[in-house]
Formats: sequence, structure tokens, C-alpha cells
Amino acid sequence: MSAVSPPPGAPDFTLRLGVILAGLAALVVRAFLRHPRNTSLARPAWRLITLSARRLQRAFARPSAAAPATPHRKSPRLRTAPRPRFFPAGHAWLVAAIGAEAAAYASQLAALLAEPEAAAAFADSPAARRTLRPIRRMLGLDPAG
Repeated sequence: MSAVSPPPGAPDFTLRLGVILAGLAALVVRAFLRHPRNTSLARPAWRLITLSARRLQRAFARPSAAAPATPHRKSPRLRTAPRPRFFPAGHAWLVAAIGAEAAAYASQLAALLAEPEAAAAFADSPAARRTLRPIRRMLGLDPAG
């Protein structure tokens, strides 16, 4: 698995979140490369999941995840064309494409995010919530929660 090892002293839920996302990334590649019509989705989906896992581990490793170290300045938007869509637009499209195995990862992720420790960590970090939002959407979980 290509999961990033969490820093020492990381909360237990961070370790479990990394395991869930690493397993989901492996499932996506295995399932999508098996079916020719989904092959083009394998790499972008794997990349989204693994990069999200790394971003989340970095966000939770910071002493104060709520405030970034340096102020962020918004740069002017240079591109006027919309971003290309790699994934289907529907809610829970990954579960529909893969089936029960993806639904199992969705339920594991939902159970983990329902724990008080995880809820408190995500409440302190809006960036972490934004990072996890596309994965929650593709698995059919409430994206806002």
C-alpha cells in the first residue's frame, strides 16, 4: 500500500483513516482495471484518494490545524474554462461502479467519522473537511457531515 506513515503521537483515528483510504485506493485500481469501460477512471480515482490521505495526515499532524502557519493570499483566477471532469457526476457513483466492496469501505468510513474523536478533529479543521468531501460524495456519504 502507498499510504504515508502518520507522525508519532498521531490520533488513533488518523491511523484508521489512513488504512481505510489505502484499502479503498487499492480496491479502486483492482476493480477498475478489471473492466475496460472503467479503466480511464482508475488512475484519477487512485490519485484523488491517495493525495487526500496525505493531505489529511498533514492537516492532523499540525499543532493547530485550524489556523495555517502563513496567511493565504488569493491569487487571481487566470483560467476561464471549467475544470475537466474525470469522474461521473452522480452521488455514490463509486459504489454503483464497484458494488459491495466499495459500500463496505463507505460504511467503515462513516463509522469512523461518527466517532467523537474524529468529529472533534474535523470540526477544528475546515481544510480536512474539504479534502474528504469528494471521497464522501463518491461513496454516497453525506458530503457536509
